[in-house]
Amino acid sequence: DKDHFRALLEFSRILVPGGILVIDLMNPVRTLANLVPYDEKELEGMTVSQSRIFDEQTNYLIKTIQILRADQSERTVIEKVRLFSWSELKLIIQDAGMTIMGRIGDYDGSDFSAQVSKRLIVWAKKNG
Repeated sequence: DKDHFRALLEFSRILVPGGILVIDLMNPVRTLANLVPYDEKELEGMTVSQSRIFDEQTNYLIKTIQILRADQSERTVIEKVRLFSWSELKLIIQDAGMTIMGRIGDYDGSDFSAQVSKRLIVWAKKNG
C-alpha cells in the first residue's frame, strides 16, 4: 500500500495545480462477486489453466497462469492486483493532495454501481 500511495504522491507532484489525474481500476465488489476460481482452455496446442484467489489480509487478487505446451514444457506466471474499495481510494487520493471530481462505472460513462459496474474510473484534480 505504501507503493500505491507513493505513486499517487508522485502523480500529484508532477501535475500542475488544477491538473487532472484519471485512475481506472477494476470494481472490487463486482470482481469478487463474479470471481472464477479456476478455468482451463486449449489455445493453439497449449493448455492454459488459471487459478484465482483473493487474499483478504492484503486485498490482493492473485492469478496464477500455467501454460503447458505441446512439447510438455511449462511456464507459470503470477499476477497480483491490489483491489481498492471506494472508501480507501477516496482517502488516499485526498491524502495525496487531490480533490475527487467524479467517478463512473465503465468506458461508456455509466454511473458507478458497486454491484453492477465493471470498472471504477475516478478523476481527481490537484489542489492548489
